[in-house]
Amino acid sequence: MKTNLPFNFPMITHVPFDNCILGILQNYPDTFDWIYSNFINVYMNKKNGADYFFPKFLWNICPFIDTYTLPFIFVKNNFTNYTDFLESCLKDGFYVYSILNMRPIHKYKTQIDDDHNPIITNIDTLSRTVQMYDFFYNGIYTMYECSYDEMNESFRSLPQCKGFNIEDYLNNYTEIILLKYNAQQKYTFNSDNFKKSIKDFLNCTNLLSKYDSCLVLENNDKDSFFWGIECWKNILQSPMVRRHFSLLLAHSKMWEYRYQYFSEKEYLDNSDYIESIISDLSNTAKIALNLYLKESMRKNKVGDYNFERIFPLLKECEALEYKICEYFLYHL
Repeated sequence: MKTNLPFNFPMITHVPFDNCILGILQNYPDTFDWIYSNFINVYMNKKNGADYFFPKFLWNICPFIDTYTLPFIFVKNNFTNYTDFLESCLKDGFYVYSILNMRPIHKYKTQIDDDHNPIITNIDTLSRTVQMYDFFYNGIYTMYECSYDEMNESFRSLPQCKGFNIEDYLNNYTEIILLKYNAQQKYTFNSDNFKKSIKDFLNCTNLLSKYDSCLVLENNDKDSFFWGIECWKNILQSPMVRRHFSLLLAHSKMWEYRYQYFSEKEYLDNSDYIESIISDLSNTAKIALNLYLKESMRKNKVGDYNFERIFPLLKECEALEYKICEYFLYHL
């Protein structure tokens, strides 16, 4: 028997949990008002380089996604194989998001025991394969069909991952998250709420206290973040610059999708001016990233680099985005 839950390739990609929620919701046009009212604010950790759209786990505030969590010990004690558990969940309409050991899954192409977070969408009991989406080899987000043997070994060998021990089967680190689309919910675009999000972005407002229950780890260090539009000028100060470019490129791309959707829905009038500004933002961000990658390769090869050339491009991105935000504020 084959169980297929609908999942579209996400319009933007950054971290697995953002990709999950977009891949599910993009199948349902009734959710688009919610999608484009979110994915606005961003924040970056000054110390360890972690970065996210805010809030980190958007499914916690999404009316269309019901979430349920289970500790790994529950699956370990109640199912002979992890695939037995997956069959049961997918049959009942639950997507499964959990931590797995990458080494046994061939698509990751690694011999190191380390964990990651695929979203499991389909299962075929006849071919004994499981379909999942994740950042596989070279960090490319794609779909992979793994065998039952790969999946079961990936679950079984989790305790071999760095920093993992048997006690972790009981704590939040190893929760399995079940996601289910709720077709009964409704969401209507609210321009006041949308403008509030834009103002928070422009004002670089620290929003962590707003979602204490969802962001325990971040709240332990809540003053160690860059927020909103200030992320552009601070991107090169972090230990994870390439990752930050990924976030801000996704953030820029979302403006393109948002403007197109708002125009179609007549929330916003068509404007060649703002369409050009949005395009310039995406293009300038890509140029800045390519220049950073070029200078990084040069640094690795000859020990010489010039990141100073990137600063004017980041400053331009900040100015372009300010214009975009101002336009949406005054024309919605």
